[in-house]
Amino acid sequence: MDSSAVTTIPVVSPGPTFPSPQPAKPPLSPQKSILPLLLTILFLLTLAAIGALAYQNYQLQQQIITLQALPTPTPQIFVPPADPTTGWKTYSNLSSGISFKYPAEWEFTESETLKSATFDTKVPSSETRGEQAIDYTFDSILEDTRNYNDWVNNPGQTTALGTETINNNLFEKFVVADMYYSLNYIYKANDKIIRFMVWPHNAQDPEKLPASLKESVYQILSTFKFLDSNSNQNYTCPENGLVDCMPILDEAKQKACSPEAMTWYEANCPNFKGGAR
Repeated sequence: MDSSAVTTIPVVSPGPTFPSPQPAKPPLSPQKSILPLLLTILFLLTLAAIGALAYQNYQLQQQIITLQALPTPTPQIFVPPADPTTGWKTYSNLSSGISFKYPAEWEFTESETLKSATFDTKVPSSETRGEQAIDYTFDSILEDTRNYNDWVNNPGQTTALGTETINNNLFEKFVVADMYYSLNYIYKANDKIIRFMVWPHNAQDPEKLPASLKESVYQILSTFKFLDSNSNQNYTCPENGLVDCMPILDEAKQKACSPEAMTWYEANCPNFKGGAR
């Protein structure tokens, strides 16, 4: 045998290596598989709630800032309108059965025969008697039906001006030509005709009647009313300012000297001095 000959031994490569089989994992229980989902949902809900609270807090802060920037409102205090007849006196006449308020500075005289009261308004007119200016005069009269019909139905003497409602009372209005023109307000009720008259009146220019006098006449008519026949306030101002309250009084004097009567005199009679006892 040749010693130089080399015997080649074939090398056998190893075959593919396979991992050892692992034991199979047991399946997750249903509870363990749902838990992560529940935790995720809870986390998301918590985030949503926190976000909602943060947004509401932001809105609240913005409202507070807006309100603080607004000016403080001034309290609105209701002040009732002043009564234009405050301080006026009250005229009452038992014969004609009427009552109304009139300005305290006006002075009046009464006529039982004519059942009238004539008020000096102290407001000068453009008319004169001789060289003396005439003040405007306001009259209240219990008108006679016959006399009323005579001047109302005389177109040469009377001009109808329609009607005017004052404090729910309907007055007829006329301009009557007599010694002077006069503006007349007629009220009919209780089988009576009450005539209120302002003179002298400029029939050609009615607006010449002073605004203050027009307003006073309007307020007088707004306070006009009929007296209650049972009222115990139908008093008359004493002529000399004193009421006779001497002892041994009859029923009429007892009424005229009552505390209610004294209160009425003080409020309505400019020259009232008290009761003579």
